[in-house]
Amino acid sequence: PPSRGFVALSRDKWRSPDASIFLVRDEQYLNPSAGGHKQPSASALFDLVALDLLKTDPDALARTGASGIAPPPENVARCPDAYLLSPHGQRRLRSCPMVFILNIMVPGPTYTCLVTYWACPKGSSWEAALRQHREATDGEIESVRMLLEGDDEYPDTRFKLAPIVEKGPWAVRAAVGGKPCLLGTKVRVPIHRSPTRISDPGGVSGSIPPYVEVDVDVGSSTVARHVVGLAHGASKMLTVHLGVSSEPKVPEELPERILACVTLDSVDMAQPSLVNWPLVS
Repeated sequence: PPSRGFVALSRDKWRSPDASIFLVRDEQYLNPSAGGHKQPSASALFDLVALDLLKTDPDALARTGASGIAPPPENVARCPDAYLLSPHGQRRLRSCPMVFILNIMVPGPTYTCLVTYWACPKGSSWEAALRQHREATDGEIESVRMLLEGDDEYPDTRFKLAPIVEKGPWAVRAAVGGKPCLLGTKVRVPIHRSPTRISDPGGVSGSIPPYVEVDVDVGSSTVARHVVGLAHGASKMLTVHLGVSSEPKVPEELPERILACVTLDSVDMAQPSLVNWPLVS
């Protein structure tokens, strides 16, 4: 059975890959005469910090939904048992100017959430930190700003996920493919942006940095459910790289650069931590 409360996923199951394995739009990509070439990405802008594998308590979660039906567990950053509000998360991220969270919500008898956390380098602000530590260009700063401040159309028009299955059964590799996709055109992708301070009545003191959480509702698409279902069943045999970027639309935003990336290696999706719900208010 799953354990209850925050339990960090074993560090040997996830790592930060070299962002250059992801091909992104080059500086001339939008020039009709240049042919739309791609190039290896520069280093990721955000640092990989932690990964949660969480299973929702169906009885507690159902009480937050209409007619007792459990909704997808969005905004998991505010769950007391998730990393961000854990004592370790509080210590690790205390002086971080921004945290980016990707919450992949996989439906089943209860939801399983694969939640990845990335942190901006430390600095007086996220923009100053990225310029100083990542030599971020104006276009790259704008791509992050869209993630942090974009409107409801952002997931449909900008938010891009690039999967690479390095190792795994042929059926999974064929189903996943390898092309980046604008996630909002395939599944429901709600985005949650934090208040600057969240207090945990369960005993965690202090504050957490501002965050943006992108939630991927796998259950909102029949195709996505099928693809992720294949990967879920074969998860212990998979090595998968995931890269996130904001798709450039004008030349000033080029070249494209990976915002954040993670490698998942033989993660057993059947062994999550059971988390308390509802959320911190």
